[in-house]
Amino acid sequence: MTQISGGEKKNLVFEIISARIQEEVNERKYVIYNLQVRHLSGNDDLRPSLIERRYSQFLNLYNSLKIEYPELLVSIDFPKKVLLGNFDNDLISTRSIGFETLLKHIAANSLLRNSKSLVIFLQEPEVTQAKELMAKNLHGQFPY
Repeated sequence: MTQISGGEKKNLVFEIISARIQEEVNERKYVIYNLQVRHLSGNDDLRPSLIERRYSQFLNLYNSLKIEYPELLVSIDFPKKVLLGNFDNDLISTRSIGFETLLKHIAANSLLRNSKSLVIFLQEPEVTQAKELMAKNLHGQFPY
């Protein structure tokens, strides 16, 4: 669990709560990491946000921030890609820790925390999917 103190006596907590191997028809297998995002203050956040992200999405976040703020990510080692063993429990666990470390570092720095890259990471692909569904509804493709 990664916990960050904010400026207003609030804490932002990122935690990879689980991971699973996803296999879809006509697609390669991949690991989905379940990320819980909570705000802690005087009252515990009883309705945390839960999002699912793949390794590639964490990598995109890291690379985007490294381009924008290279000096702020010098101390962060991102989990490496591997050719074999992507579904090994030890690798998944090591990556989960690495992702939490990255998120802790981001949340602790106001530039990184307020970056467009983090917003995109936290909101995509859900926002895009919602927009697509709304567009289909506007064009009469859904009966509701």
